[in-house]
Amino acid sequence: MNLSALNRTGLLSLVFAATMMAMPTLSSGQFQYEQGVEDELRRLGIEPAQVVDVNIYPYPDPQDQFGGAQAWIKLEQCPEGWLVMSLGRTGAATYAYTRDGCMLPGLD
Repeated sequence: MNLSALNRTGLLSLVFAATMMAMPTLSSGQFQYEQGVEDELRRLGIEPAQVVDVNIYPYPDPQDQFGGAQAWIKLEQCPEGWLVMSLGRTGAATYAYTRDGCMLPGLD
């Protein structure tokens, strides 16, 4: 896929749509993980065009049957690492961090 051919606002939506379609265990509209990721990226000042890939992995929360998820996000500025977000059952990001060599201002 030629990422430069996609418009800046459509890239993130396209990535999220592909990610959510690949997760058959989640019913449509059950969780708002993609919105939580978009909100946190916006808060961090990351443009949609900087997002290369998003993988969202749901997990059960021991205190709530609806659980939450973890999002692993590959960014253009982090070819060697990831931005990782923990998402609560409502989809809101509860915290974010970087790993494997990814460096973003304000995150460890």
